[in-house]
Amino acid sequence: MADYRTLTIKLITTNGKVAAHEIKLLKKALFVDGQLHEDELAFLADLRSELVKKTNKGQAKFDEFYLKCVQHTCLAAGAVGVQEMELIGKHVIDDPSIKPSVKKKFLDALKKKAGAIAPEFDDLYAQLKK
Repeated sequence: MADYRTLTIKLITTNGKVAAHEIKLLKKALFVDGQLHEDELAFLADLRSELVKKTNKGQAKFDEFYLKCVQHTCLAAGAVGVQEMELIGKHVIDDPSIKPSVKKKFLDALKKKAGAIAPEFDDLYAQLKK
């Protein structure tokens, strides 16, 4: 059976960038039910990883979309708990291609929007200040 997920990633990243119309198509397809699930976020992470491999850096418009998707997934329950902290670590904090200033800005925005925050959040935030 064909691996359509990999094929889609290869097609989108062929020229090393994701155009605005491609981001709109991704948003429409991924948010069809109004939510972004973990497997869909993993798809975006793989897509971003492929872009970084091709260009040795992220792409501003796609990175902005990607981080909004991570934020949307983390805020789906209204609070940032342990499971969401794992997602943040995996998709944002542990990614060396995302600048520390962008990570801090991401955490600031997430903290403002979340109804409740796990205690580990402050530890993660403190690590970025180092």
